Amino acid sequence: MPKISRRVLLRTLKQMNIKFIKRGRKSALIEREEIVLWRRNYLKKIREYRLDGRKIYYLDETFLNQGHTVSKGSEALAGKGRRLLITHIGSDSGFLENGLLILDSNKTSDYHEEMFESWFSQILPSLEPNSVVVMDNASYHSRQLEQSPTTDWPKADIINWLSQKNLTFDDNMLKVQLLNIARKHIPLLMKYVVDEMARERNIIVHRLPPYHCELNPTELIWAQIKNQVAREDLTSETDKIKGLLATAIENVTPESWKKCIRHTIKEEDKMWDLDTRMDIAIEPLVISSDNSDCDSCSSSNEFSSEDNE
Repeated sequence: MPKISRRVLLRTLKQMNIKFIKRGRKSALIEREEIVLWRRNYLKKIREYRLDGRKIYYLDETFLNQGHTVSKGSEALAGKGRRLLITHIGSDSGFLENGLLILDSNKTSDYHEEMFESWFSQILPSLEPNSVVVMDNASYHSRQLEQSPTTDWPKADIINWLSQKNLTFDDNMLKVQLLNIARKHIPLLMKYVVDEMARERNIIVHRLPPYHCELNPTELIWAQIKNQVAREDLTSETDKIKGLLATAIENVTPESWKKCIRHTIKEEDKMWDLDTRMDIAIEPLVISSDNSDCDSCSSSNEFSSEDNE
């Protein structure tokens, strides 16, 4: 943000129809340029997929804690204790049949890439051709087909990688220069295992921008399921908890999915509109700030000239 007064900032926010509200999410949205660009590209592509009539599936995981009391909203099962990791995928037609995966887990690291990839390969044949799978960027979703250069790589290996990718470089370059070339091209050349698995079946994996869980309607579905399970006896054995989970998932109708997806689309439209408003509103402030800096520099130069005289 440019350096502006509090009064100008508040007036600008009011003109943009921005209101102050309390949010329930714990993570802060860090508006770095790459996040804004990622969000813009995500929103643009998801709109195109809908216009093309592609079936869109939403994939997500959540944890359920066993043996604790009920609180509010999506935190209905808070506390320590045995945890179940739940993975599922759904669309406006409801949850995918035979797509549920429940694992006993005490930490996220128990959920390895191989485990997720094995489950993903099993549900792929059940997805409609030409469809889209929306998922986040969790590490177990994002195992690369090949490793990309890092600072730990020997210089010779980086040169070999650049040569294999037909990227131009000078033999006299330093290691840091070679790494810089590689990093500029890694986002374009990076391939993920699950993306290639889906591509073989003519299915597209579309990744959510970081910190944007509200763009996945499954988050709302999880809240419904957890609240229903939380009303039961959570001190029971794990098998009974799994049974309660299965029942709660079966009770989520296609109508519930459609409602949550409509809410997500509204969130998408809000973000698209807000980015546009921010772009329009901030540009004149930046220009004004630059001019002020120039004026102050000119004044400083004038005083310096007088002093020298």
